[in-house]
Amino acid sequence: MKYTSAFAFAVILLAAGGASAQTCPFTTEFEATLLPGIQGDFGIAETEGTDINEAGEAVGSAFAEQPALAWRGVRWPVGATEPQILTDGMGRVNGLSDNRLAAGEDVAGGSLWDADNVRTLLPGLTGHLGAVATDVNSNGIIVGWSATAHDLFPAAWPDGVDGEPINLVEGVPAAFGGLMRRISERGIAVGEMTFFVAPFERAVAWNAASGAVRVLPGLIGFNGAEGDTTAIGVNERGLVVGQSYRPLAGGVAAILPVAWPRGQVRALPLGGFGGGTAYDVNDCGTVVGEGIINVFDVRAVIWQGGTVRQLDDLHAGPRLGLISAVAINNAGQILVNGGGQQTWILTPVL
Repeated sequence: MKYTSAFAFAVILLAAGGASAQTCPFTTEFEATLLPGIQGDFGIAETEGTDINEAGEAVGSAFAEQPALAWRGVRWPVGATEPQILTDGMGRVNGLSDNRLAAGEDVAGGSLWDADNVRTLLPGLTGHLGAVATDVNSNGIIVGWSATAHDLFPAAWPDGVDGEPINLVEGVPAAFGGLMRRISERGIAVGEMTFFVAPFERAVAWNAASGAVRVLPGLIGFNGAEGDTTAIGVNERGLVVGQSYRPLAGGVAAILPVAWPRGQVRALPLGGFGGGTAYDVNDCGTVVGEGIINVFDVRAVIWQGGTVRQLDDLHAGPRLGLISAVAINNAGQILVNGGGQQTWILTPVL
């Protein structure tokens, strides 16, 4: 795998046809829609969302009572009164493209489902035990990880289900493991790699067109130490979001939400929170994620217009116990997981 400098990667990204900035209104109110679970005899209809596409279709997992108690990978078509079950047994759907390809894992291993929910199993790297697909774009490029008995390795399937996976750590100095999390429609994928030297976990971006990998910087803290980082989301303009540790005195660290505009790390405003994580960003630059008050109190949040706000303050009706905003599309719809193991789509009220 090709390793490239920050400058060279930026040139590659711009050459890939980076999207122009999109103007979106400042959102002051959302309408909340509860996504249905799998109904059973005991009424356990728990859900967890993972991704939403531009049409407003979502994927994730839902708890099923039959044929055995297990979390099943599911798809929620727009307006669905019940989820479509994609996995044969315990599994999860992790990512969704704009043309309705879905990536995830089933009992048999890493899987890709087409728009008709027909599954194809993905091969792992040679000699590995198996693989997990975390995301796919409309060109069929898949990312995720491949596993041995002891380690995970960031993997990509550039030729889709018909091709072999590649190990993205190859050619990256001192890297030996990791995983990929998301890929944009333009073919920029993000995740993290593990390294033999500090910082030991570093956010990375991979360009599918060139094969180049870029290691993204972390926040600088006590005594000039750089913190570990994780890249979780990316938009079509190439803006990456995630989290970075900031080393503090005494061997501890703050966990902060960050963005990497043009590859430079920037901490997002905390408001009254002590830390947090940014999970996704749309082409307007609106970021969603979670803010941490303490280990027992986590709130779903939105960063917009230079401020951070709790999503539970932005919809009509009682608070829903919204915990983590995991995905946002360009219409401003946000996929949010909340208390009671429920999943909601928040749609802006225009």
